[in-house]
Amino acid sequence: MRKAIGILTALTIMGLAAGCSRQEISVREKEAEPTHLTFFGFRTRSANVEEIDTILNKYMDDHPDVVITYEGLEDGYPDALENRIESGNADDIFMIHPSNFADYEAKGWVGTKIYDLTDAEVMGRYNDSVKRLITVNDKIFAAPMCMSVIGIVGNMDILKKCGVDQMPETYGEWVDSMEKVKRGGHVPLVNYLSSDASTGFLMAGRSMAPYVLGEKEQNSGDTAESVFKKGIEDLSALMDAGYIDREQMLASQDGDAFENVLCNVFAKGEAAYAVLPSWGMISFLEGKPSFEYQVGGLPLGDTGSVAMARASVPIAINNESPNREIALDFLDFLLQPENIDAYAANQQSVTPLKDSDMKAPDYETLMELVKNGKVVADTDPGIPFNLVKALRDASLKLAQGLPAGEVAADFLPDKQVR
Repeated sequence: MRKAIGILTALTIMGLAAGCSRQEISVREKEAEPTHLTFFGFRTRSANVEEIDTILNKYMDDHPDVVITYEGLEDGYPDALENRIESGNADDIFMIHPSNFADYEAKGWVGTKIYDLTDAEVMGRYNDSVKRLITVNDKIFAAPMCMSVIGIVGNMDILKKCGVDQMPETYGEWVDSMEKVKRGGHVPLVNYLSSDASTGFLMAGRSMAPYVLGEKEQNSGDTAESVFKKGIEDLSALMDAGYIDREQMLASQDGDAFENVLCNVFAKGEAAYAVLPSWGMISFLEGKPSFEYQVGGLPLGDTGSVAMARASVPIAINNESPNREIALDFLDFLLQPENIDAYAANQQSVTPLKDSDMKAPDYETLMELVKNGKVVADTDPGIPFNLVKALRDASLKLAQGLPAGEVAADFLPDKQVR
């Protein structure tokens, strides 16, 4: 470690008697000030932050001349991050939500304000499915800590009681099973309208599945309305049929709604199905379910199921930071398999790395769908608008009882889908 040399202000002076000029000066080494890095992110809950803190401490133990401080902000994070980047006051390291990838690339920030990771060695560690989710116009500028997958979880006790012996694979099978559940006196499906709406996942999956499964071909002139009209109409039909409770949805709108629904409603055995994002598995298990459950793909295609996937917790480096090289060294450390696998396991999620021995038994069906390319993404960088917000807004309008045709016509008008 480099050390600064300083002269003590108190000198030891020998022989102060008259005529004596000899002085003895004591010199000591003074440790250099550590390099301070700041890390800004949208993870704030203890279950999300504990493993990040563990990794930070491991790095600082190996690098005692570096101090990294993490700051988490949940509400208003995208605006706060954008303000910091635009003003030149961005942190050394920061998280980027995938829904902002296309916007940041369009602003010209890649390679200027945000470090371009496209050719970085760390990118070679990711599997191809994840790389597709983080590539914008052939550029990569954020490295995800895990891959999130979204499917449905079924209460097999209720389903078997109602004559449904296995998880549905097609949309028709799923609708038929919910009708049996409803006739059996049980709740078919519970939902939430937090920032990531469960019905938003279903709407996106029902709209995109035909293209992924080869049931329909995409045209260059397709608009958001034409692509997502099918999902909006079918979700509205599920509400009209009583499979989705509009009042229950409207009562589940706060930021923690998905946690409450999965932990305190579904895990208590009060419904046959719930939409389960992998980041919600922690909440579901905290509810201590006493029934047999299975996690399957989203049964939203006419010929089969799809998985929804996201590149989660993407980490970027401030290209203008005076500590950029140290921040990049930390990123390399962060993305070592042992750290990423530990984080993904802690989050009940899936590793994004290709050379990993991590097992995720609850997600075997979903990962098989991902492996076979039967995957849709609501944060695909190729979609030039914030689809997640649009889906949430459409879900709210349907829950409020607005007609499907009106909601579809108002769904990102004039926006084209690539």
